[in-house]
Amino acid sequence: MPFCNILHDRSYLTKIHKYDNLIQAVNSKTYIPELIDFIETLVEDGCTGTDTIHFCNPEPLSTSDVVDIMRGFELENLDWSWVDIEELNLAAGRSNCTLDTTKVKEEYGYTLSTEREALQKSLAAITAA
Repeated sequence: MPFCNILHDRSYLTKIHKYDNLIQAVNSKTYIPELIDFIETLVEDGCTGTDTIHFCNPEPLSTSDVVDIMRGFELENLDWSWVDIEELNLAAGRSNCTLDTTKVKEEYGYTLSTEREALQKSLAAITAA
């Protein structure tokens, strides 16, 4: 789930901020500025491979952890409420994924911020704007 330094319609942070009803889940998220930096590094190093990489920030957080961090930056939705996924009549099941980022560090030598650190960087930029 991507997020960046602005409240963009496709950003995970924008979606969480706009939604009144939240579901508790843990999902891997990708801080877009770090992804761009990683891609630039690959291009500069002349990477020509077709490797599959899980590029997301390590130590994924739950929705409630993200909400707590957002509140710490005074970015919240006063109408937030928690909904139990079992109470929803979903037509399809949800996919909550946590991905392994070991390959990015061990095979590509790239160190990512933890998800908490990346969220704090992003929210600091958002609230400073």
